[in-house]
Amino acid sequence: FYAMYGDIETGLTVTDLGRYNRSLTGFKSEYHGDRFSYTAFAAETEQNFVREEIRGDGTSGLYHLGSQEIVYNSEKIVLQTRDRYHPEVILNTVPMTRHFDYNIDYEGGTLFFKRPILSKDQNLNPVYVVVDYEVDSGGQKSYSYGGRAALTVVQGLTLGITHLHEGDTGADGSLYAADASLTILPTLTLSAEVATSRRRQNGDGFEDDALILDLAHESERFSARTYYRDIGSDFGLGHQNASEIGTRKYGVQAAWRPTPVLTLHGEGFRQINRDNDASREVAEFRATYSIGNLDLRG
Repeated sequence: FYAMYGDIETGLTVTDLGRYNRSLTGFKSEYHGDRFSYTAFAAETEQNFVREEIRGDGTSGLYHLGSQEIVYNSEKIVLQTRDRYHPEVILNTVPMTRHFDYNIDYEGGTLFFKRPILSKDQNLNPVYVVVDYEVDSGGQKSYSYGGRAALTVVQGLTLGITHLHEGDTGADGSLYAADASLTILPTLTLSAEVATSRRRQNGDGFEDDALILDLAHESERFSARTYYRDIGSDFGLGHQNASEIGTRKYGVQAAWRPTPVLTLHGEGFRQINRDNDASREVAEFRATYSIGNLDLRG
């Protein structure tokens, strides 16, 4: 357990829909016990949170941000490699350090990296520069607060609830989320998360819901997964990946290793854009043969 007041990271990154990660000056407390845990924070600030996703273009920059009122030292920058079929799956995350990996012009709102940022990796998965930062609204201070509590009801069953309230100049919002994780068998796990958000900006109201269901089996030679994701176009407080907002996706995945050197993988899914009903259907079968330093794929 601890409680503190000062420069804090809200640090709510355990769940997807209830994600909330900001740099603020305020109060924070955490407790982690055998069955119960919580994280809570509160801050009075005139800062607004901004999240930007910039596709790498093969150069070091300049990469232009959307604001020129960035609060000094508030930025958190990572390079994310996302699955080309499943942008919600982050294959690799590389944190960036100021002066060592990049330079930032706070007043000009620009980034310059010490090396080129590729647009794709060797497997054609897209690479994004994800920038979270705070901007000074210049208005009156308002309160932002929230937290998550989790309880292990019985062995293998954990329930969690999240509540967030964000206040800023000209806009405010709230988010409520519940999550659950159930170990049905040693190799079979069910996870679920449901959330709703309400926010008001410039006199307009926005309200939407989101749902994630995931059933996964994992053993030494065989793994399988089926999932359903539905995230509303107006959901959230700006902390989810933009590629997932306003989409509905469901599908199955499976992988089998009949021998130590051969892996067979198959999957199929359908994704629907909730705004215009555009859809995409994907089916894939892949075989990988690995021996020594040699990989053969088809």
